[in-house]
Amino acid sequence: MGAKVNFNNKKNNKPRIIGIVILILLLIMVVIINLKGRASNDNSNQQTPTRDAGAHIDFKTLDELLESYGCKLLDRNESNGLVTINLTFKHDLYTGNTSNKNYFSRLCNAVAIFEDYRNITMNDSSKDIKIEITCSGNRIAGIIINDDPNYFQNQDSIRNKNLSTNITEFTIQSQELNDLINNNWDETKVNFGTKDSTCGGYNIYFDEGIKYKVVARNIFNIVFTENYKGQVAGALKTTSNKNQVENALGKPTFSDDSETIYGYKGENNYLFFDFNDKQISIYPVLEISKDDENKLKELIEKMNETSDVKQFVSDLLVYWPDYDVYDYDSNYVDLRYTLKGFSVSIDSRVLQNGIYIYQNYSGNRNITDLKTVYLKETDFVFDEEVARIQNEFLNRVDQGEISDDQENSIGEKFSVRATYMNDDGLRGVQFYSRNYEYPDVELDKSIEISSWKWFDEYNFVYAVNGEGVYAFNCYSQETVKLVDNDAETITINRIEDNKIIYNDTEEIEIYK
Repeated sequence: MGAKVNFNNKKNNKPRIIGIVILILLLIMVVIINLKGRASNDNSNQQTPTRDAGAHIDFKTLDELLESYGCKLLDRNESNGLVTINLTFKHDLYTGNTSNKNYFSRLCNAVAIFEDYRNITMNDSSKDIKIEITCSGNRIAGIIINDDPNYFQNQDSIRNKNLSTNITEFTIQSQELNDLINNNWDETKVNFGTKDSTCGGYNIYFDEGIKYKVVARNIFNIVFTENYKGQVAGALKTTSNKNQVENALGKPTFSDDSETIYGYKGENNYLFFDFNDKQISIYPVLEISKDDENKLKELIEKMNETSDVKQFVSDLLVYWPDYDVYDYDSNYVDLRYTLKGFSVSIDSRVLQNGIYIYQNYSGNRNITDLKTVYLKETDFVFDEEVARIQNEFLNRVDQGEISDDQENSIGEKFSVRATYMNDDGLRGVQFYSRNYEYPDVELDKSIEISSWKWFDEYNFVYAVNGEGVYAFNCYSQETVKLVDNDAETITINRIEDNKIIYNDTEEIEIYK
């Protein structure tokens, strides 16, 4: 006979849970790294080319392949394993200030595949372009354009040096925000109200309509949600529309392609409006000192001399402990100082790596004259905000079709995301209120979940190998252990007739 558990005893003053609803939907696990979003780093990295749609076409001749890319073949020669192709490219390397990096990357990839990964040189004398493709096995090992293995990165840096960001004047109305600014963004000196939960790195004051993220003891970002009823800045509220924002602050300095995000940079703060989620997000403007600038230059020069990236990162972490992202393994480093406008991106899977300076870097841009340092055209804080808003959306929506795959489950009221997933299960499980009805919550990151299912719209049932089966109520944020079980593997099979069936035959009966 299975164990019996009364869920009602664990939900005083909470909405009554009616019936059993099992809804398991396909979900694409979202990994914050993101590099963050990480989308912000990928635009300038010349990724190791992969087969695109055009590369799959079975071209009979090189002439036919090049024509599909708008190029004209003049002649092809092969000597000592080197293929030399003289041609006319469709595009120059840049159109105005916009690089055609993606076009040339796809073309190089397609030609390398067609030529069975021989070493290749492509020459266009009319456009003064020489591209050397070095191959190793069945992959491209390097691309050198006009004798520069980092052509687009170096050219982008040169072109980005003269960019500047418009400064917008606005006043702050929010008492909480004024208190925060006046106390140097120290959370301990500001009263936000009653904290309801923590999730995804944010402390959440749900009823007050405030959530914020702390980095190195100071608040990195504060977000005012629709629950915040007062004016925040520029005499604007979270519910203000585009016309109201433009009338108060003018045309946005930053905006996304769909214009659902408007951003402004003031003397001391960034101000972003998310019109879809009705949120206002604030970041501090951070200036680095001359000493910081000199130290950074010193560390980069040392790394360039020794080629010891590991020591460089270690020294940097000691000197600047206020990073907001640090992810790494034996072949990969993603280190971000978003407010400083600086990042380190090292990945053995891409052709070019290096140190990136963004438009919000307050130091001397001549630092990009150093080897391995590149200047980006984007503001790192804006990149971060775009990624944050994208994750706000992705964390709450059904991203797939109905599936029996429990790893891809989503509940009626809450969606499930995990920071880590491996063959043994999930850790760092987060629950996002799908319609912003409730505070987002998360489980202890040390808990490794081997199997899980939704019991109903609020109760998430999960197993921990060698321990037993638990239920977590996303509304009350209470956890109850349903049964002890020291089995090496515990698998929750299904939920039916108020019973949790696990390990094929074991039952836990839930009564109300």
